[in-house]
Amino acid sequence: MSSFDSYQYQWMDPFGPLSTLHKINPVRLSFIEKVMKNKTKTVLDVGCGGGIFTFHLHNALPELSITGIDSSAQAIQAAESYAASNDLKVRFHHQTATQPTQKKYDLIICFELIEHVSKPQSLIKALSQQLTKNGLLIISTLDKTTFSFLQNILIAEHLLEIVPKGTHAYNQFISPDTLIEMARDFHLNPVLINGIHIDPLSYQFSLSDSIQPNYFVAFEHST
Repeated sequence: MSSFDSYQYQWMDPFGPLSTLHKINPVRLSFIEKVMKNKTKTVLDVGCGGGIFTFHLHNALPELSITGIDSSAQAIQAAESYAASNDLKVRFHHQTATQPTQKKYDLIICFELIEHVSKPQSLIKALSQQLTKNGLLIISTLDKTTFSFLQNILIAEHLLEIVPKGTHAYNQFISPDTLIEMARDFHLNPVLINGIHIDPLSYQFSLSDSIQPNYFVAFEHST
């Protein structure tokens, strides 16, 4: 996303303007570990930005072969530079989420991206085509509710200013039912859904049975 290009040299600063993305890393990893299969070997991180979660996943599960892609050349440059300077065996490619990759993956993760694209069905279709048989696709996004609007736009962007203003557009938020319906068209069946609870005082994240305001869905590819 072009709105993040200005953070080229601040991606890996846990106390910088992208600190929220660092704080959400543990809960993202927890959800992946709940659904990931033992046979999982290859992972594609779609919309990886400067690699904030990509590197977190690599450090936690170094046995995985991880590739990150992003449409921002500046973000990919920052990720590649960080990987090289820290001798991290993670690959990065500058490409859009709907461009076909040259291989298929056991696990594809797509965190907080689908609410930024104009054609979410096209994104889901493209990702489904890059999964191995019975591979997993994990999507996280923002529920389309008043509470989600208050939490993610009014509070996070305008009151606390912990997310850059203009990051989100409410009309592009997606309810879990809508997301699941879209995914079924591409032979993706939901296997687990969890919400993301945000403590308003500490701004810490945890998994929740309540899907508001943000949530994960894991899908299994049936073909």
